[in-house]
Amino acid sequence: MERAQEWAERGASPAERRQPSAWVGLGAAAVVVAFFAWRGFVVPAVVVAVLAVGLTVARHRSPAFDRRAGRVLHAVSHWVGVVLTVVLLGMLTLLLILPVWLVGRVLRWDALQPAPSQRGQWDAHTVRRAPRKLDRRLFALEPRRRGWTAVHGLVVVVVPVVLVAMVAWGAVVRLRPTAATPPATSGGLLASGPYPGAFADAPWQSDLQRDQGGTQARYDAVLGWRGPTEYTSQYVNVHEGARASYVPANLGADPLEVWFFGGSTMFGYGQRDDHTIVSGIVERAEADGIPIDARNFGVVAYTNWQEAEWLTELLTTRPPPDLIVFYDGKNDVGNYVYPGQPQHLWTQFGSEVQQALIDAGARFLPDDRPVNQVPSPENAARIYNQGVQFSHRIAGSYGVPIVTYFQPNLYTRDLPVDDDVITYANLGDVSDDRALYDQVRALLDPAVHDVADCLDALDAEVYWDDVHHNERGADAIAGCVYDDLAPQLRELATG
Repeated sequence: MERAQEWAERGASPAERRQPSAWVGLGAAAVVVAFFAWRGFVVPAVVVAVLAVGLTVARHRSPAFDRRAGRVLHAVSHWVGVVLTVVLLGMLTLLLILPVWLVGRVLRWDALQPAPSQRGQWDAHTVRRAPRKLDRRLFALEPRRRGWTAVHGLVVVVVPVVLVAMVAWGAVVRLRPTAATPPATSGGLLASGPYPGAFADAPWQSDLQRDQGGTQARYDAVLGWRGPTEYTSQYVNVHEGARASYVPANLGADPLEVWFFGGSTMFGYGQRDDHTIVSGIVERAEADGIPIDARNFGVVAYTNWQEAEWLTELLTTRPPPDLIVFYDGKNDVGNYVYPGQPQHLWTQFGSEVQQALIDAGARFLPDDRPVNQVPSPENAARIYNQGVQFSHRIAGSYGVPIVTYFQPNLYTRDLPVDDDVITYANLGDVSDDRALYDQVRALLDPAVHDVADCLDALDAEVYWDDVHHNERGADAIAGCVYDDLAPQLRELATG
């Protein structure tokens, strides 16, 4: 009453005095803040709370500001009501009125047509067909325009049906998992699909491709991009940023915690959860009585530098593990064979551009390297070795042992069995690439364990492009890595 009297004394009109109370906005803001806080969005909740309190205080201290704010709220609520009315009535029309009308048209039934017993005296005029004199009661004469009625009915029926079908199809395409390759991948992820010879005995391969298609990358200002934090499917599952791996039957209360880092091959692109390189290592350790709690932090298309940055973040947010394993090389050589810079620095182009490139499936993000320049294995080895040294210094500062492995790929072995995939992938003459990798491997840092020859003894089709392999290849690589890693694991287990 006092506020209304104050407004009256200031000359406020009755319409202005009917503006929504400031407490209404404060109550709505409280609901929004509670929802944000419940969902864990602390910063938006604080911002909304500060704005709501500030506006409420301002409205109570200044009747003029209160009147303006009230008019704004009134306009907003009006248009919200209009939009909701259109949306709700549109849904009612599409879901109820239109189907009933279509059924009536098909059955020649008019729900508004009165029953014969209820027809009035004007009904006789509406059913006449023969020409007659002009009726004195023009409002009772309702001539039928058959052509216009047919066109009108066609438009009214076809247009909403087409629109509904388009919306439904768009929703299905949007929500349906696809076998598309996750963006920003490296290697020969082919437009025609993986080389089928590598999956001759894998009837689950199409389902695996579908599951892998859901592991979409997202922009990250530091790392360039990162994989999903949580993801669930039949063959590919991610929890807290780590892909699921084989879990020993008797893990025990104090297993060795081992973190694995790498690109798509470490993530296990082309393998099911329990058949990745990481799972193969864990299974072999279990057979030796060494329980391992594995964390597969592989991310599609990552280089060693990005893995080191990812390791740095994890070490500052989680207790350190017992051992760290890096497995990489192919993405590094591919990106750094020309003068350039570490891949995680390419984020200088901005989040919008980078995200657009990721969404477009760009194999490499742009950098400052010139085109048509002679490949430099020295440059590739230099930048790769810098990343290796950086990751080892970071791990050493936390007192955690770390081992880095240089991975095999199609160019580090030369077997006739690979000729078909080379032809399928349209790679052409790969002799120069093989010579390039030989030069890079000769320049690797002494801390790097080179297992690039691991698949040379496996005379079988294991590659489905120039770096990714099937589960048989993953098992063979797991054996090579475990043989090298086993003494250190035993020492850690006994210690």
